[in-house]
Amino acid sequence: MAQMVFERVAAYHRSVSKFPQHVIFYRDGVSYGQFDIILKEEVPQVKEALKQVAKKYNIKNYNPKLTFLVIVKRHSTRFFPLEKNAKDPKGKLVAVQAQDNVIPGSIIDKGVTSVKFYDFYLQSQQALQVC
Repeated sequence: MAQMVFERVAAYHRSVSKFPQHVIFYRDGVSYGQFDIILKEEVPQVKEALKQVAKKYNIKNYNPKLTFLVIVKRHSTRFFPLEKNAKDPKGKLVAVQAQDNVIPGSIIDKGVTSVKFYDFYLQSQQALQVC
C-alpha cells in the first residue's frame, strides 16, 4: 500500500509540478468487519508513504489532509418513498420517478445510518425492479 501511494504522489508531482495538499483515498469492496483492519493497517501505510515523499523530496512540514472513503455496497437495504411524487419547496420531484422507487441521486443520511461512522446511503441509479 505504501509503495503504491508513494508512486501515485510522485506521478502527480511529475504531472503538475507540485505535491497534493489533499489526498482522497477510495476503498471499495470492504465489509463492516474489515473497518478496523483499514483503520489500523491501511491508513497508517498511506500516512507513512506521505512521510516518505516528504523525506525523499526534502519537503518540510508536508502533511496533506487525508480523507479515506470506504464504499460498502448494501444490496439488501431497501428504501421506499413516504409520499408518492412528493416535491420539495422549489417544486422539484424528490420521492418517486418510476416503478415506485426512490429517484436516483437520493441520499439517506438520517434514521438508518450508524452512530459510530459518518455514513450515508446513496441511490445511485434507477432501480430495475418494482419494489
